[in-house]
Amino acid sequence: MARAYTGRKKIVSFIGAYHGSTYGAISLSAISLNMRRKIGPLLGDIEHIEYPECYRCRYGKKCDTCDLDCLGSFKKAMATYLPPEDIAAVVFEPIQGDAGLIVPPKKYVKALYELCREHGILFVSEEVQQGFGRTGKWFGIEHFDVVPDMMVLGKSIGSGVPLSAIVARREIMEAVDAPAHLFTMSGNELSCAAAYETLQIIKDEKLVEKSAELGK
Repeated sequence: MARAYTGRKKIVSFIGAYHGSTYGAISLSAISLNMRRKIGPLLGDIEHIEYPECYRCRYGKKCDTCDLDCLGSFKKAMATYLPPEDIAAVVFEPIQGDAGLIVPPKKYVKALYELCREHGILFVSEEVQQGFGRTGKWFGIEHFDVVPDMMVLGKSIGSGVPLSAIVARREIMEAVDAPAHLFTMSGNELSCAAAYETLQIIKDEKLVEKSAELGK
């Protein structure tokens, strides 16, 4: 959808990211050599940049003295070998889960978001692990005061019944004409019913608020 909407081909993900093990998802991931060995070639036009990790800063900086050198590496890539006008989307985990529950600084996320806005790049929040109240807000990206162009949802959405979802602005969703993105199990009634009840329970039992309280 990002490629169809923007007319661009390149997708940017992060070192340490895990988005899944199907062909497209593992192409975006960069966390385990054994997930990639022997199955290539993977999808092309995917680039990986470093994820901010303040606890073990690669540049030896502290939060109060940080000038976002980690984002500078992305800017350098765009200035030397990765034309920003070729990038369709940046796929970002609000918390990098499988890499060790790494929480990026808010100023990095906001700066990355503004960089995407500047170059017409879609900002995609991958919420499969963080979504539906697990961080004390409905979605992890809400902690960073930015509004993504797209969100990817899964796992907790159906309370154990298999279901995933893509949420995006209408014009992005409509960039791909039906039935270009069609699945046998799409819109499964049981899964959708489970997801509806899941949402009602989270609301009725105030589980998002409880998550925030327990987190504190």
